[in-house]
Amino acid sequence: MAVRAIHTLLLLCTMALLLTGLVLPSTAGLSLDTARDFLTREEDTIVFSLLERAKYPLNRPAYAPLHFGAEPCRHLNASFAELFIRDSEAVQSKAGRYQSLQEIPFFAYRVPFTLAPPYNFTRDLYPAAALVNVNDAIWSMYFNELLPLLAKNGDDGNYAVTADADLTCLQVLSRRINYGRDPPTY
Repeated sequence: MAVRAIHTLLLLCTMALLLTGLVLPSTAGLSLDTARDFLTREEDTIVFSLLERAKYPLNRPAYAPLHFGAEPCRHLNASFAELFIRDSEAVQSKAGRYQSLQEIPFFAYRVPFTLAPPYNFTRDLYPAAALVNVNDAIWSMYFNELLPLLAKNGDDGNYAVTADADLTCLQVLSRRINYGRDPPTY
């Protein structure tokens, strides 16, 4: 059931990008077979990442605001999972992950500059396409709807492993949904 919901969401987002004309006609040179193969691989990656996440219980304390003693940590105002994802994205940004328009960080305002040499990704988009970002919707859907369906209730204390599995799921969902913003280079 959860896989069907994700598949529908992915299909709708890709179709919306194509139907709104955000991709320039020059990207039409990308063959349908190449695009289909890429999308199939991405969907396989999504299913695999969701299966990996389902191995762990929900681990609710990883998603609760951090507390030190009786008071919430006011200067962080985030959960363990959110801080884990923020810091992981910062490291990945320094390595150049977000140079491609298909890779969009969930915390873009916290992503530092890249230390990696620039790579000339194709930019065959209308300017408005670069403004399309549905990562907030992906984040909300994943944590509020999908994760409770996917993971069993429980707490095994493996919060780092759980947050890492969540990050993997979020990134593959985002990459698949944002396919079409920037044609892949093969």
